[in-house]
Amino acid sequence: MADLALVVHTQPPVAYYKGLRPAVDVAYPRLIRLDGIRSELRINAGQTPHAGATLDNTDGALTGLFADAPLLAEASLHADSTEVWRGVVSRVTCGPVIKLDIQA
Repeated sequence: MADLALVVHTQPPVAYYKGLRPAVDVAYPRLIRLDGIRSELRINAGQTPHAGATLDNTDGALTGLFADAPLLAEASLHADSTEVWRGVVSRVTCGPVIKLDIQA
């Protein structure tokens, strides 16, 4: 299993991870999965390249952190400590899972 992380570059930066904890002061082991990470993104004409992340919020612990959603904040996705995607948070959906869409 690869070590995976989503880093939202707010002040301070916040990481959500699965596996090895990233070198960020504020980090939560709540990452379920990263979506759309491919060596080549296949998109239809008119679509903006995007990726996504899903966080575990079954106990509601992250709800307060996303009350003021980090829309348009820079975000990066990492696999085994290597950045594989960078963009801005374009959408946040809260519930038992929190889904973030990140656009290029």
